[in-house]
Amino acid sequence: MDAVDIKKHSKKCEIVFAKIIKNSRFKMNTFLIEETKYKLEQYEEVLKKLKFFIKQGSVFKDYLDSFAEYSVQIKDLLDNMDDKFLLFVVGTGNYGKSTLINALMQQDLAPIDFRPKTWKIDVYYLDEKNEQNVIIKLNDGQILNMSNEDAHKFIENEEKLTDKHKKEYNNIKNEELKKCKTKKERDEMQEKLKKEYLYKSKVVEIRWPVKQNKFLKNILLVDTPGISQNLLYLQNSIKDYYFKADGVIWMLDGLTIASKNNNEMIKELESYLGDLGGLNDNIIGVVNKIDKVYANGGKEAVDAVMNDANNYFGDKFKYIIPISAKEAFNNPNDKDLENLNAKIEDTFLSDANSLKLESKKKGIQKIVKDSIRINKEFEGFISLKNSQYQEKYKSIQKFEKGQKEKLEKEVSNLVEKYLEKVSSNIIIMAGNLFDIRGENESKKYVLDNIFELNKFQSNLKTFISNKEDFIKIQAEDMYENAKISKYKYISKIVSENISTNLQMENLNLKINQSFNIYTSLGDFSGEGLLNALGGVINQVYKGIMKMMKINSVRSNLSTTINKIVEEVEEKILKVFNENIDKIVKNSFKILEASYMDILFDYNKREKVCKIIEQFNNDIFKEKEIKLKDIL
Repeated sequence: MDAVDIKKHSKKCEIVFAKIIKNSRFKMNTFLIEETKYKLEQYEEVLKKLKFFIKQGSVFKDYLDSFAEYSVQIKDLLDNMDDKFLLFVVGTGNYGKSTLINALMQQDLAPIDFRPKTWKIDVYYLDEKNEQNVIIKLNDGQILNMSNEDAHKFIENEEKLTDKHKKEYNNIKNEELKKCKTKKERDEMQEKLKKEYLYKSKVVEIRWPVKQNKFLKNILLVDTPGISQNLLYLQNSIKDYYFKADGVIWMLDGLTIASKNNNEMIKELESYLGDLGGLNDNIIGVVNKIDKVYANGGKEAVDAVMNDANNYFGDKFKYIIPISAKEAFNNPNDKDLENLNAKIEDTFLSDANSLKLESKKKGIQKIVKDSIRINKEFEGFISLKNSQYQEKYKSIQKFEKGQKEKLEKEVSNLVEKYLEKVSSNIIIMAGNLFDIRGENESKKYVLDNIFELNKFQSNLKTFISNKEDFIKIQAEDMYENAKISKYKYISKIVSENISTNLQMENLNLKINQSFNIYTSLGDFSGEGLLNALGGVINQVYKGIMKMMKINSVRSNLSTTINKIVEEVEEKILKVFNENIDKIVKNSFKILEASYMDILFDYNKREKVCKIIEQFNNDIFKEKEIKLKDIL
């Protein structure tokens, strides 16, 4: 075997690796773009399939809106791959973010002492072509272009709408919360009211043009909402916008460095950085109001504050820099401002492409992770509602079977009790008929004394009336219980109307009194006493009068009353069973409609879950990167 020329091969390896290093950044950026495009296609495919469902219930629609927002975020990151470095200024309340932004740009552009009511970011960009175009991005992907004046009017209107709806919410909140007994009920009620009454602006980002600004040459400077800004929206968080940031300046108040808000910020920052894999080399901490700290205690106080800042945040930020944003704005040669600018250059701009690449990659991972989370939550909600649907479906079937069995038993008991009494009367009283000479008198004796038809009819009317009232109450209960609610704790408190126009079956509880047993005392020749029996009793009676044997009389009487009772029983069961069937049919309609009002057609549930699950699997697939692709 020939000897291997190590030196020769090493030289070739050096050339290969040099080529890899030279092209890797460009190639990796290209791969990230391709991967992002692929992921965006997955989002769009899911939305295309799911929006095909014409019937979209309220929860399903909310899910689609949230999922669509993630799709917009992916697209926004993709569109911004070639943007300048996005530098975010983050902080709690009025820690001087806007003042620092103005100091960095050395222009009075970011409004100070203004508490916006909309949850958005303001991006300041260098208007190199002097077009003075304000770009407004909405959460549904729309992009509005307008003049500076129109943009301010637009935002002012959004602020007014937000304020107006907040007042409406506050006006109704206390009254509605009085209906709740537990904390869980109150929390869910508040969420319901927020959704119904609060106005949440679609504006997520505004890009403001800035003329001739040195700082913005390589940077897009971003002002963010105050972290503790109370806009009443439960999900407001730095996580709403942090994923867009290539770099971050995190503002701290030097006067309250160990405050509760700072501790909350640390927890939220740790949580978010944990989601991003612990990324913290793109964050500079800035301790503001250092002039006031110095005024209160001189250099010793400043040193103490900076020592506390490093103890609390030293492992979270790459640098922690003291500054007075106010003094820095008034003095462009401020040493602390110069120090901050130097750290921005060193931390962000010296390796901007790598940081941008990493932040975009992490941002996409965050969006995908959030998308999977809401998918799992939505699938869990679907599973819960499917279980409730099945339970209610079985309950309706149980109601149908139970009510019919109960009705049959009640009618049977009523009839058996009556026939038992009549049978006794026949045995005891049938012989008396031989002592009665007049036909009408004999007939009256049979109906009143032996059959006791007046009494039987009175009992029937009482039974039917009570049953009618019971069926009406049962119908109302069944219709209410058949509804599926989107709420977990306040379903019994709130009224949820079904939006679908149901064709309900009307109940007909008035039984046709064709079995009205004792209608008259006419003779046996025509009209008959029993509409249900017709002329049967007439003929029987005549037979009875002709027969002299008591057993025959008793047998004919028993046959007559059994036929009457059989027709009565059949009619009662028929009418009430028909109404039970209508209640069941209506209940199933309500069950299906209420499910659809929340989600979609119940028969589409498996298809929806399959689409979502397919996304969850496909979104993690990555295109294979081969060595030849980066050489």
